Amino acid sequence: MTVSGACNTKTSDPVILNINPFTPDFNFNPNTIRCAGTPIAFSIVSPQASEEYVWDFGDGTTTTGANVSHSFFSTGASTASFNVAVYARSSIGCLSPVVNKTVTVSQKPAFVPPTDSSSFSVCVPESEPAIKVKASLLNNTPVPNDIVSYVVDFGDGAGPTTYTPAEFTATVPIRNSIAYDTTGAFPITIRAIGANGCDSVYTKNFEVNRTPYAHFSPQKDRIIPGACVPVKVTVDTDSTRGGNLSYEWIVQNNRGQNVGFSDFEYLESTTNTSEKPVFSFKTMGRFTIKMIASNTCGRDTATSSVLIAYPEVRLDADTTHCGPLTISFNGDLVDYDANLGTIDPTTYRWTVTGPGAQPIDGTSFTSRNPIISFPNPGTYTVSVVVSNECGPSDAVEQQMAKATITVNPIPSKPTLTTTSPLVCFGQQYTIRPSGPGTKFAFYDVKAGGTALRTDREYKTDPLNGDKTFYVATVSDKGCESERESFTIKVTPRINNNTISLAANQKDLCAGNAVPGAINGLSATGGTGSISYYWQKNTIGETAVFSTISNSDVEDYPPGSLNATTWFRRIARSGAACNNDTSNVVMITVYPNPGNNRLTLSSPVPVCKGSAGPTINGDPTSYTVVWQSSPSASGTYTTAVGTIGTNSFTPATLTQSTWFRRIIRTGGDCESVSSPILVSVVEPIDASSNTISTSSGTGLCASTASTTVQLNGSEPKAGGVVVPNASLKYTWQISTTGTSFSNLSGSNSRNFTYTGVLSRTTYFRRIVEYTSGTCPSHTSDFITIEVTPAITGNSSITTSASVICQGTAITLSGNARPVEMEPLISGGK
Repeated sequence: MTVSGACNTKTSDPVILNINPFTPDFNFNPNTIRCAGTPIAFSIVSPQASEEYVWDFGDGTTTTGANVSHSFFSTGASTASFNVAVYARSSIGCLSPVVNKTVTVSQKPAFVPPTDSSSFSVCVPESEPAIKVKASLLNNTPVPNDIVSYVVDFGDGAGPTTYTPAEFTATVPIRNSIAYDTTGAFPITIRAIGANGCDSVYTKNFEVNRTPYAHFSPQKDRIIPGACVPVKVTVDTDSTRGGNLSYEWIVQNNRGQNVGFSDFEYLESTTNTSEKPVFSFKTMGRFTIKMIASNTCGRDTATSSVLIAYPEVRLDADTTHCGPLTISFNGDLVDYDANLGTIDPTTYRWTVTGPGAQPIDGTSFTSRNPIISFPNPGTYTVSVVVSNECGPSDAVEQQMAKATITVNPIPSKPTLTTTSPLVCFGQQYTIRPSGPGTKFAFYDVKAGGTALRTDREYKTDPLNGDKTFYVATVSDKGCESERESFTIKVTPRINNNTISLAANQKDLCAGNAVPGAINGLSATGGTGSISYYWQKNTIGETAVFSTISNSDVEDYPPGSLNATTWFRRIARSGAACNNDTSNVVMITVYPNPGNNRLTLSSPVPVCKGSAGPTINGDPTSYTVVWQSSPSASGTYTTAVGTIGTNSFTPATLTQSTWFRRIIRTGGDCESVSSPILVSVVEPIDASSNTISTSSGTGLCASTASTTVQLNGSEPKAGGVVVPNASLKYTWQISTTGTSFSNLSGSNSRNFTYTGVLSRTTYFRRIVEYTSGTCPSHTSDFITIEVTPAITGNSSITTSASVICQGTAITLSGNARPVEMEPLISGGK
């Protein structure tokens, strides 16, 4: 401030006033209600470059800048509002007033992450070659809520699928439609969509793994040509299996100690957790590389030994041999590895300890591949060392490559006290050497082959011919001696000892004799003439047989049998061991059927078309067959009708028939009864029963006895006249034509009636069989018309007793009515 007066002017010290920034204004976009999580851009209107703008979004988040972006998060079923504040700050710290605006967002649904039945990780065993895995998700979101649908992508390649809340609950799981068929991490994404259209998104990896299988193979290469170290080692881990694997690598020296970067380092940006690390070994020697592969299913370890710089010899010649041995140490037994260098051919050095081993065939202990003889029993140690430009092969292990050769002595041949023993055909024999030792090998070939048995003794299989075996002594070291032969002689067997039954011999009724003899083939072989004897039993094929007396025949006639019997034949020749037993045959004996008599329940004939009488037979419990035939000696067939075990009722019969019964107990054992006849008669032909009269059919009534001759036709049955002796006649009379009564003494074909006929009379005839077999037949009746006598005509009168010619007179008689009867035409 400056003050001026008449005298002078005075200026005060300066005072600096800092002006606060102007109150800022801002816009935000979008400025309509959007779903929570949507980025919103905030910008200061006309920002000043010298000012800083400080934002507070009302959700605990702050930031600075003239143009910023922010997302607001809130879950629920409504909206959420946030107070956004901003102020300007000058470079010297002056603050503007705070400006506030409200931002409102629609809330996202409150989705709770689901659970999986396998916790989102499955380990598939190596024993299952195919992978087929599905997730099984349950919804943990509390209900009720405002979620209207779920869009789920299981990461299986099928794409998103929409589920309703009813399809995805805490008890109803959802599963991927396409099974995961390989190892890996499959992202499962779930969009829970609320009623307001906003969604909550959840993503979780579903891991499909196998139990780790660790395996790798190292490859070596020199980093500097001609230099022993460093050596680059790469590893091929393609054979490692498991899925979603993590790796850990460890390097150890030949004492099992972990080594550090003074001995090796990782190259090419790889580390101890790389899948395929690259190693650089700086120190010569042997190291062990260890790989640990792990995932959620577990872990597995693989190791591999690597030799750096020095050459390596692998000698694979350990052996045990019986007797003197010569070994050619060629490429199959010894392998020289120059290990990226060059073998010095002057450095081969073989060492052999043992009784008398020497190189042969022009080779020496400094040959690359010597041939060495091991002539004496004992244990030999063979070792070899070689060098390259980096040093000798035994520099690391401090020992040469070694092999142990064991030569065991050959034992003496066995002593067999018996030579060429004789046995029967089919018998076995036990070979038992007396020494030396207690263990022997038994062969059926002179050299080579496989031992039949190695033991103290050997029991042969059944022998069917002379046989030579070969026996060797076996030492406690497993060495075999030269083989000793042993021949067993076998006597010839009897052949063709076979018996058989004829077809009619296999089944028999008890008490009957077997037809003929059981046939036996003529046996051959043996050591002399062949004789026979027969055996039998009544129990079974494997039961004990007893010898039949007087049965020394080739074919045997069994005679009568009462029970099922088994037979066999013994053939013998020379020594007892030559006896041969035939096959067994069985004759089945069935019980005798017993009585088989038949009787008729009613002996009278039956009328044609009627069922026959019951035929009764003796009681039996066996199978019964009834047969019939039109003649006693004709062909019988199975009868038709009611069949019972003991009785039989024939069905409708149309002709006289013979019946018989067969009782069968088994096989061909049966009893056939004598036939019994059921007679069948024809019914009376209706047309053959007619009557007539020779006395006329009109008579005058009379009180005197009148004779009427009634004649009847000859009755026929089936068109054949029936003999009178088989018939019964009954004549009947009636004065009404409807109610008839029998006439006594009328049992004849014709009948003469004598009696008073005072009115019209009717006659008829009944014909029937005397046996009563068929129904009777009644003829039509005939009518004898009787005219009543005239009465009351005893006197007449006249009106004049004397008249002139031509004069009429009246004659009168007494009135007397004439009694007339109704006339009935013919009928029954």
